[in-house]
Amino acid sequence: MKTQDLLVQKLMNQMAKRSEAGVIKYGNTMVTTKMDAIKAIDNAIEEALDLAVYLEKAKVELKKNGH
Repeated sequence: MKTQDLLVQKLMNQMAKRSEAGVIKYGNTMVTTKMDAIKAIDNAIEEALDLAVYLEKAKVELKKNGH
């Protein structure tokens, strides 16, 4: 699928690449993986916490550089 929004297209491409890397690493897709809902939620929480750390780091760096 293509979109006129270049930022959205970039993210779509990144998602597809990440999915392919996951298939190579784990041998299945999110559709075919054997993961219950609780494990999926736990994984999402871990990813969200990682995101918060990266965002805080970026904010600290921006403040340090006078933004």
